[in-house]
Amino acid sequence: MRKLLLSAASIAALNLIACSQAPTSTNLNSVDSTLTVQEAKEFLEKAEQEIVELSAFASKIYWVQANFITEDTNSLAA
Repeated sequence: MRKLLLSAASIAALNLIACSQAPTSTNLNSVDSTLTVQEAKEFLEKAEQEIVELSAFASKIYWVQANFITEDTNSLAA
């Protein structure tokens, strides 16, 4: 019972802190809206390319680690 009360008090305190730090305005006009559709497409293409490269690198690392279990390959996989 004591743990439940302490948990509830902790959650209530965190909620109060979060509410006090909330922004006072939700003005969406303050966001830079000068981005274009072309820039968004370029960003997505670049992000997808990075994901492909990182995935290929990670798969190689995990293959080596699975086949040659050493301290070095474990640290690479970590």
